[in-house]
Amino acid sequence: MTGWDWKWCRGHLGREGFDRQRHPLQLGDRYAGLLPCCRPRLRCKNLVASSADIRIARDARIDGVLSSTYNHGFIEVGRNVHARHFVIDDHTTIVRGNADARGWKDAEHVEVALPVSSWIAEVRPEFKAEFFDVDGGMTCPNGNVELVQALLGGREILRNL
Repeated sequence: MTGWDWKWCRGHLGREGFDRQRHPLQLGDRYAGLLPCCRPRLRCKNLVASSADIRIARDARIDGVLSSTYNHGFIEVGRNVHARHFVIDDHTTIVRGNADARGWKDAEHVEVALPVSSWIAEVRPEFKAEFFDVDGGMTCPNGNVELVQALLGGREILRNL
């Protein structure tokens, strides 16, 4: 990976010349392949990952939100994940050690020691009308984007896990 110089950031994950202090590194379709690998460990403020392959040989420490979402992509952590919130929503995610975080996974087969749940079950009742319609569908046309943004903004929208 010539030209990539990963570093510790005071704010969000970055590399020389790409330090995002105001916004998390969001790995989605337009950033596909931006972070194919990070080794041996990762420390960042938030990590919102979709459509990217991320492999961390040892521990990952995310001070805020680790959101592993959308069906394309892969996250693998060789040891432990420490995060404030860890939400796995339709994304291949493996944590070989412990997941020290408040959060959930959307399917039993996901290889992470988190309970199986869903956004609608985890959002506090007073916020449900903001994010879900009367039938329980997400009101955001981009699925969970507004929910993740609320967590990134520090809003306490989740029930106590």
